[in-house]
Amino acid sequence: MRLLLLLFIPLILIAIFITAVQYPECATKYGGTSTIIGFLTVMFAYFYVAITAIMVRNIAKNQEDERRPYIVPHFEFDKNLCNIIIRNIGKMPAIDLKINIKPDIIGFEGKNISKSFFSQPIKYFPPGKAFQTIVDSSFDMFAEGKPEEYEFTLEYKWNSKNKPVRETYNVNIGFNKGRWGIEEKDLNDLVNVLELINQNLSNIR
Repeated sequence: MRLLLLLFIPLILIAIFITAVQYPECATKYGGTSTIIGFLTVMFAYFYVAITAIMVRNIAKNQEDERRPYIVPHFEFDKNLCNIIIRNIGKMPAIDLKINIKPDIIGFEGKNISKSFFSQPIKYFPPGKAFQTIVDSSFDMFAEGKPEEYEFTLEYKWNSKNKPVRETYNVNIGFNKGRWGIEEKDLNDLVNVLELINQNLSNIR
């Protein structure tokens, strides 16, 4: 935009100068060639400064958007347990992070997750960190009648000057339904399987 103005302004001024030389009676009605060129120069300068200010603000906003925190919630199923994980994938710490979940999740021992783990705001949540808590067993999370989609409402800010942002995420856990029963195997499980195979081969002999 600035390059366009740098090329456009001189061309307009040259066109006005040529027109004023060829038709001096028209320029005289408006105070002469110098008056017209001076007025247009001031107007173009005003628009140039205004556009530059808008561009500077946009650049500053883009830089802030790149540096700000980004809080992302999701569920993770591990060894038949369901966990809620809240991550800060941004580049700045989140301040006064408030988390609300709908519908409410009733976990182990009848605890309401929103009213227990997330009842108080997280005062300082640094970038690259994650908050994790066990919610319930995978079996209970997928019990008949249980919802498969949860709405996370996150509210936080990243400095004392800006207003808190409010973001909403709809997290669906349905795609985990067929996977939660698969447990991870360790080296002991492998040894047990090999011993069972060896025993079966001995019986065959």
